[in-house]
Amino acid sequence: MKGTLIIVVNFLFIGFTRAQHVTSVQRIYSTFVKDSFEIYITTTPDRGSGKYDEVIYYLDANLRSGKLFRQAAEDDRIFFKKAFVYVGIGHIGNFHQLRRRDFILPFIRNGDTIPKSTDYGQIEHFYQFLRFELIPFIDSRYPSVGRRSILGHSLGGLFAVYCLFRNEGLFNEHFALSPALWIDDYRIFSFNKISDTLAKHSYLFLAAGSKEKHNQILAGFHRLEKFIDQKKYRNLGFDWHIYHGSHNSYIKKDMQRILYEVLHR
Repeated sequence: MKGTLIIVVNFLFIGFTRAQHVTSVQRIYSTFVKDSFEIYITTTPDRGSGKYDEVIYYLDANLRSGKLFRQAAEDDRIFFKKAFVYVGIGHIGNFHQLRRRDFILPFIRNGDTIPKSTDYGQIEHFYQFLRFELIPFIDSRYPSVGRRSILGHSLGGLFAVYCLFRNEGLFNEHFALSPALWIDDYRIFSFNKISDTLAKHSYLFLAAGSKEKHNQILAGFHRLEKFIDQKKYRNLGFDWHIYHGSHNSYIKKDMQRILYEVLHR
């Protein structure tokens, strides 16, 4: 599949002198999703004409988890041993509806906690936006050695697992923070396209809060942990951590530690 990337407007440019980061914000239109997104591009000091070491994509860039991740990336100097590009993807409009449109699979049944809707479950279109539009756009402007990570929280964490389970090697590393794996009776597991090995060596970091029982996050966490342990995929690295707190509180408290996990793979 092919797509055309259209830059609608480049409306904000911010310099952060304390940590020498620069963040630009652009609106980018996707022909796959047929909608625009706010794209936050944060660069650490590059190495002259050299390439960046890695591009880290994170979801919900204009929501709490995305803002906290960007703040951690912008503020901390200890990560300057390598040069990274951080690319945040934010929805424009009703994020409750738009996240369900872009981050969940098409429903195969009704009666789940999230009601079935023709407006939801267009995850394939969003994935193709990344693959054929956004990633080529970033690669053309910020040359890197080719390593990519994807980080998402909640529904965004579900999307990170989806990227891994597609088994196309689009990302090297997948960071699923409190992934909403329970949606549509854990359909993500039946979607899994990995047989016995992955398209390329990959890494999965799974996280959740210790108090996430009522929202089914911990149940999904342990189900995925057991699933990966049983499959024993030969070229998949896997780590997990349960932080103290709830769905959002541990994200606020431990984002620096999570960023450390991202940058030291």
